[in-house]
Amino acid sequence: MFVRQSMHRAGAAALSHLLNQAPPESPAIPCSCGHSALYKELRSKPVLTVVGPVEFQRPYYVCSQCHHAPNPTDAALGVERQEFSPGVRRMMAVVGSDSAFEGP
Repeated sequence: MFVRQSMHRAGAAALSHLLNQAPPESPAIPCSCGHSALYKELRSKPVLTVVGPVEFQRPYYVCSQCHHAPNPTDAALGVERQEFSPGVRRMMAVVGSDSAFEGP
């Protein structure tokens, strides 16, 4: 168990490092309303992955017209408005499909 936990911690640390991003070269990205969302700052995103909890920095944008905050990094990783990685969500679906929802 110790070796397994150590490998998970190492995997989570490596994944956090790989996912961290620097400030973007472009100060704006297209917004769904048709205007541009401007880069504000780097923000942290915690996500539970199959190797453990991960936290990474990614660019944060805000549209001055509709105040929407599109995040292409979150969308690309499948964690937009999510706390769990796609792998963890699949694992939860498998476990949920094996459990009965009947009351006592």
